[in-house]
Amino acid sequence: MFRLSVSAILSALLVSGTALHADEGTLVHDSIIDPLAHYFPTVTYGDVTVNGITFQQDGVTTYKGWQYATYYQGNRSNSTGKVAVA
Repeated sequence: MFRLSVSAILSALLVSGTALHADEGTLVHDSIIDPLAHYFPTVTYGDVTVNGITFQQDGVTTYKGWQYATYYQGNRSNSTGKVAVA
């Protein structure tokens, strides 16, 4: 039911011509948190990956001058990466 409601709202916005977009930002630094982190680019159920969009509300979160990212490491444990925002 919730999925249907969200779908209906998005459809109505798209039909009405209202633009949906992410907040604008400026890339300061691009890096790889863990080159051995789990990533399964080809799966049988679509474009859903472990360290991609599965179970994520926000992939990166900024709080009080720090950015945090959570992910699965190569050894299958959960990890949180932290870096100071310049």
